[in-house]
Amino acid sequence: MGEVGSISKKTFVLLLVIILTLFGFSTYVQQASGGGTVTVLGASARIDNYKPNTKITVSQGESFTLEVWFTNTGSSGAYFYAGATIWDSSGNQIQNLWSGKIYVDAGKQGHVSWTTSINKEGEYWLQFGIWNEGKTTLLAKAPSPSQNLIKVIAADNPPRVEAFDVSPRSTTLGNPFTISYTVSDDKGLTRVELWRAEDSGGSPINWQKIKEVSISGTRYSGSFSDTPTSVGSYWYGIHVVDTAGQWVTEPSPIRVTVSQITTPTISKTFSVAIAPGGSSEDTIVIYNPNNVKITVKGFTITDYGGFKGSLTLLTSLPFDVSAYSSVEIRVRITANSDCPSGTFTIKYKITGDPNNWEVLGD
Repeated sequence: MGEVGSISKKTFVLLLVIILTLFGFSTYVQQASGGGTVTVLGASARIDNYKPNTKITVSQGESFTLEVWFTNTGSSGAYFYAGATIWDSSGNQIQNLWSGKIYVDAGKQGHVSWTTSINKEGEYWLQFGIWNEGKTTLLAKAPSPSQNLIKVIAADNPPRVEAFDVSPRSTTLGNPFTISYTVSDDKGLTRVELWRAEDSGGSPINWQKIKEVSISGTRYSGSFSDTPTSVGSYWYGIHVVDTAGQWVTEPSPIRVTVSQITTPTISKTFSVAIAPGGSSEDTIVIYNPNNVKITVKGFTITDYGGFKGSLTLLTSLPFDVSAYSSVEIRVRITANSDCPSGTFTIKYKITGDPNNWEVLGD
């Protein structure tokens, strides 16, 4: 694997000692920590520690920190440069980081850190170096040789909400909303949560988780059903969570409105003429003024008004009436043989859902 300062240091030092000795200079030579060779003319350094000093695992593009601590082992203060070099598994240098010029007093410690990232998966080797002020002499290096201290794995990205909708956007009390969604993740999904908030002046407040579903795989489509119990405006949103515990919300929450059910109306009453012992049929028309369907569940006679006989519902219950629509209810009126002649008012009640509505007719 690569080495910082690949010149033969023994040869360099030996020649330099000879030259300096010939010119009357005193020399100082020291073996650097981890095998690095140090300087001449009193400029020397020792690497005390570095990080990472054990192997780290990071994701593609994830930032990590490199640090080195070194001591000026010379007899006077001096300027230094610190460097960090990273190689890939093929020995290609992919990063060569330098510090600014650092002044360190004799016997004191200097510290340098870098924040960097690597965008490609793989194994990487690392080595730190301390250089003199002119960047001409490598004073110390560590680890030596360079070590495989970095592993880069595929990035685990947060999940995504691909689609989110609520239908309908407004309804009457007692009717549900359907909250549909499509979510995905590059590694795996664990759950989707349904959240609902109250409305305050057109903005959501007091978010609360009301439902959740466990899911798996890397893509999932589903829906929740929810029926608020009070009239008003509400907001819906979701949280999607992946296997790494990362979570995101929908791009924008959706506001819905719940209104009170409007009681249906009877737009026609029956009116028949029959002889004692006879019968006749007629219809009652019920109109639904709401923007959701209603269900007719009951038909009850509340007062025969002196009429002797029966009123039979011919339309099967229950049945639905679509939004803003009318439905005819067919009835048969039968008079007993002892029913007196005259005009009678028969009162009845029609009931249904949602909200247990009722309407009176005669």
